[in-house]
Amino acid sequence: MDRITRETIEDTVALVGSKHVTLAGQDLRHLADLTNINLEGSSFNEAQLDRLKFTHANLRSAKFDSASLRGAQLDNAQLQEANFYRADLRNADLSGAFLQKAYLGSANLQGANLNGANLSETSLQFADLRDVDLSNTIMTGVQLNGARYNEKTVWPEKLDPRLVGAIFERR
Repeated sequence: MDRITRETIEDTVALVGSKHVTLAGQDLRHLADLTNINLEGSSFNEAQLDRLKFTHANLRSAKFDSASLRGAQLDNAQLQEANFYRADLRNADLSGAFLQKAYLGSANLQGANLNGANLSETSLQFADLRDVDLSNTIMTGVQLNGARYNEKTVWPEKLDPRLVGAIFERR
């Protein structure tokens, strides 16, 4: 079979709808640019998505459980109610992303940029937030119990992570 291309993904979405598309376990790193793609509700569980560009993509309710998204560009992406359980998001760009009600429990976000993201009612329980930029984020109702952070984690002004269950780790 031929490699999966952006065109084959979009053609399949046009025929069956994005919620019926599963890219679980696929290595899609060769695609490089999926800017503005609509894959709402699609499954990417255990997929290899390192350094892919998902800028402005519609990935609402998508499933990324145990997926590798190291260095991926998800800036300004629609990620409401997406599931990133145990996903590897190290050094990913999630700046300006819409992550309301998303689940990032036990996700590795070390070194990620979430500056200006909307994290309202998002679960970051037990996530690795070391070296993460959370400045200017909207964090109403965010769950941080057990999340790990360090001296390089940048929090929104006036938020004391100790008061919401986050755990400080020294290097």
